[in-house]
Amino acid sequence: MQPRPLLRCARRIAAALEPPPAPDTDLERYLVESIEMITRIRDQHSRRRRAAEHGWKLAAGRIRSHIERDLAAVGDILNRCRIALAPSPRRPSLCEIYAEVTQLADEFAEVRYDGHQRCVIVVTDPITLHETPLGRFEVSLPVAALPRPAAAVRVRALDPNPAGANPEVTHPHVSSERLCCGDGGAPLNSALMSHRLCDAALIVRSILGHYNPDSAYVALEDWHGVPCSECDCTVAEDDAEACQNCSDRFCEDCTRLCSCCDDVTCLSCAGTCESCRERCCEPCLHPCETCEETTCEGCLETGNCPACREQQEEDDAANNEQALLAD
Repeated sequence: MQPRPLLRCARRIAAALEPPPAPDTDLERYLVESIEMITRIRDQHSRRRRAAEHGWKLAAGRIRSHIERDLAAVGDILNRCRIALAPSPRRPSLCEIYAEVTQLADEFAEVRYDGHQRCVIVVTDPITLHETPLGRFEVSLPVAALPRPAAAVRVRALDPNPAGANPEVTHPHVSSERLCCGDGGAPLNSALMSHRLCDAALIVRSILGHYNPDSAYVALEDWHGVPCSECDCTVAEDDAEACQNCSDRFCEDCTRLCSCCDDVTCLSCAGTCESCRERCCEPCLHPCETCEETTCEGCLETGNCPACREQQEEDDAANNEQALLAD
């Protein structure tokens, strides 16, 4: 990038660095937001408890995800309260911003400023982790005054090779364009709050260039797998079993072979024969015509379960005996 475009970019960044609102006003607003959020979490917890009591596992799981998201939001709001009480950071001069932009241009092939999003955008070189090509990433760094600017960093895949289990995961540490910073979160926040844009970009590039299996959204060894529809674990494409009833795909632990037809059935579609206690698919289970107990095709004869047939035989024998005595 030539010096003149760099200077233009630096001037636009300097213009975006407006003085932050009055801390007291911010603090009051953040406290109100935190109270509202905590009230919503309490209501969601009550809904999750009711769902669990009714055995609605999927609903309870979704509500739990919402609670986890809102708890993270509460932490963000409380951190904003802390920042609102702290002295405002010094605004860098145009010369300092120009120096940051120049350093970015030395490190990245593409550097630009997005006035609408109020962020500096850089593009990484193609990234490969453990022989898995992930492509280039566009990194957006906020320049506005934020309490936790690292949370506002966005990482967009330009040559997406997402995880098979979740298309929103384009990198082991990126989900829905949000970066899991791990131990890099604190230095990234510090760099952004001090307007050290080049340092911030290099921290993000370092996170993207390294793989930590302990904090991965999807492990690289499972990158090309598929999610189990029952337990959400990831299984290799060739190991996933399709239920013959609902057609969803499952891991081995969440499927059964029907004892009658040997078709693969998931736990939700499988039922139990009340006579032999074997697991069967729904099409192979029928109600007994006499007692209406669920019975598999292997146990069902003449429309009746073994217990009802035995009872019928005893009744027939008793009737025959009475008929002989009467003669």
